Amino acid sequence: MGRVASGAAREADIPIPSNGVSAMPCDVEAVAKEKSLKRGQRQARERREDWVLRLFGTGMAGLAVFVVGVIDANRAFLPSGLSTTQGTVLEAELQWYPGRRGASSSQARYNVDVRYSYEVSGESYTRIDRYPKRTLLLDAGLVAFTYYKNGAKAVADGFPKGRKITVAYDPSAPKTSRLDGPLEADFRRNALIELIAGIALTLGGFIASRMLKRLGFARGTRLEKPLDEPGIHW
Repeated sequence: MGRVASGAAREADIPIPSNGVSAMPCDVEAVAKEKSLKRGQRQARERREDWVLRLFGTGMAGLAVFVVGVIDANRAFLPSGLSTTQGTVLEAELQWYPGRRGASSSQARYNVDVRYSYEVSGESYTRIDRYPKRTLLLDAGLVAFTYYKNGAKAVADGFPKGRKITVAYDPSAPKTSRLDGPLEADFRRNALIELIAGIALTLGGFIASRMLKRLGFARGTRLEKPLDEPGIHW
């Protein structure tokens, strides 16, 4: 009887909340905040990883653009040490480029061969330069090396017989030459744009993805600290 009375006395000392619900050792509101915090951290981490992948992909795309720009620049820019002289157009001839089998005449592709002559140190040379000269990316994509018939005729009409043109040649080998006119200037400009765009996309994509990745790790470390703050217990 004494033990029962003692136990009853101890129970009488326990405060009962006014709402009739006994206090729990784990605060429900704190647990809900804990779960919400973890969920927010996970979502933020997933978003950062997604952006890191996107930016890395942008860097890879920029690298591809840069490679194409290098190829076009090698085609567009004249090697250093070339000299120029005045030449004369002898003929501009359309060359049919065999396309895919069964293609209609409207889908046929053409090149334009411009035959010209020039003199260096009293010696005459006759050479052929081929058009189009266009960039692979900005101008025409995969068909940069051919024209449709109307486009080929328009280019050929720009080189009438007897027209004076600028010829760039190698002084050590004068028979090595190429034309240098308005079409070449556009070609060089677009090739330069491709190079600059490729460099910007490559550096921007890779650097931004690296910085975002490091920033994500730093934020992840800071966000984990509130989990150990006093007042939140399991």
